[in-house]
Amino acid sequence: MKIYLTTIMAKTHWGYSIRTFPASATQKSIAVPPPTTIVGALACAYATTSKLNREYSLVEKNFMAYPVEFLQEFDIKYATLHLHEQAGEQTLQTIRYFTMPVQAPKADIARFAETLKVAEMFGPVQIGYVAAPLTALTLTILSSKPLPKEAAWSISRLGSRDSLIAIEKTTQSEVELQKVNMGEKIYLVNTYYPMDLAAPQPPATYIIERMPIPLSREEWLQWFSFRPHSPSIERNVIIPLPRQYTPVKILKNCFKISIKADGDMLTLLIPMEVM
Repeated sequence: MKIYLTTIMAKTHWGYSIRTFPASATQKSIAVPPPTTIVGALACAYATTSKLNREYSLVEKNFMAYPVEFLQEFDIKYATLHLHEQAGEQTLQTIRYFTMPVQAPKADIARFAETLKVAEMFGPVQIGYVAAPLTALTLTILSSKPLPKEAAWSISRLGSRDSLIAIEKTTQSEVELQKVNMGEKIYLVNTYYPMDLAAPQPPATYIIERMPIPLSREEWLQWFSFRPHSPSIERNVIIPLPRQYTPVKILKNCFKISIKADGDMLTLLIPMEVM
């Protein structure tokens, strides 16, 4: 079975905002872009370069977002990320939003408009974001079919519409999956992976974050559905941090890929379920 690994080297503008599910009202931002955000950004870029200009899928059942069509076309298997620098700081930014449309009464609108103060027409809300100006990231995507380079080069944001990034380099190559067994040790892992795959060993620098990380086609479809989905798609993830990164002991059988990208040797741990 042919497997292609696409690497996309990017740099943030000010940082990013990727709010956790269900992303209503005040929500913190996920520490790093999860696989769903990476694939969603690629699908958005591909839809733009292909002049599709739609956000819904035509090939899957109703109430699906366009990324499921992109997933099916290129048979996306997995996605992860390599941090070149320390993770940015998670924080909340307070903004004021216009609440007048949901405050207007059903009757006596004229009196209501005369008595309501302008300050009362707005309400505060805190938006989660990660302050990470000019931070270098390498996105990695596994697929059964080669991804179009124009889509990789056309990614403009990761997360919210103002989470701008600049693409600096993209590469793509055919790779072989190497099986690693429970109990084996790997000297260095520098891309994030599900926590149940391997235990970090000292000395190691990492953080643990909960994020959406689909491991099957059904979970990908659930996540990009407009309908409610199971919270089981969100999993605890080990995020290795530079420059120490993370030696690990394998907790269950999985696959490994090691590949050189722009001078850095990247090591990925991949759950067996995704293949």
